[in-house]
Amino acid sequence: MLLYQLRIELEGVQTPSVWREIQVRPDVMFDELHCIIQGAMGWDKVHQHQYLAGEKKIGFVADNDDDEFQVGPKICDEKDVALMECMRRTNDQILYAYDVWKHTIILQDVLSVADNTPNPVVINGDGACPPENCGGIWAYEELKQILENPKHEEYEDFCDLYGDDFDPDDFDLEIGNVLIQKYL
Repeated sequence: MLLYQLRIELEGVQTPSVWREIQVRPDVMFDELHCIIQGAMGWDKVHQHQYLAGEKKIGFVADNDDDEFQVGPKICDEKDVALMECMRRTNDQILYAYDVWKHTIILQDVLSVADNTPNPVVINGDGACPPENCGGIWAYEELKQILENPKHEEYEDFCDLYGDDFDPDDFDLEIGNVLIQKYL
C-alpha cells in the first residue's frame, strides 16, 4: 500500500511556527482531507475552506450553485477529486485556505507500507493552532503577547475567551489523531 507523507504549514505564524506531518492514502478525496487537516491542526471545522492546486480550485460545491454567477475558474467539487490527481511527486504543493488562514501542503514522501499500516495519522508537528475566531495573524500575535503578561488590561478578557491554559507552544500528537478519527 502507498501512503503520502504530507507537511502542512500554517503560513504567517511565527514563534512558534505551526506545522503538522501526516500520512494519508493517495486516493483520499479532498473533502476527507479537509477533515484530516482540521483534526491534525486542531481546528473545529466551523469555517469555509478551499484548495488551490495549480490553477485548479477545489472546494465545497452546493447542489444549487449556479454556474452563470461563477467568477474565474469553476470550483471542482472536493468530493470528486482525489489527492493523487493533484500531487504525484515529492515537493509538489497545494494551498489550503480555512477561514482567514492559509496553509501550504507539501508532499514530502511517497511511502510503500504494509497494508495494515494505520492511516490517516499525524506523525509529527509543532505549535498550537490559533484559536478559532481569534481574528487572523495580527490578532493572534497580539493574543500571544497579552497572554504572556498577566498584568495586561485585557488579560482576563482574553483568558475568558481562550482559556488561561492556552499555550502557543503546545502540540499534542495524540489529540490530533483522536480529532482526525472523530471528524472522519
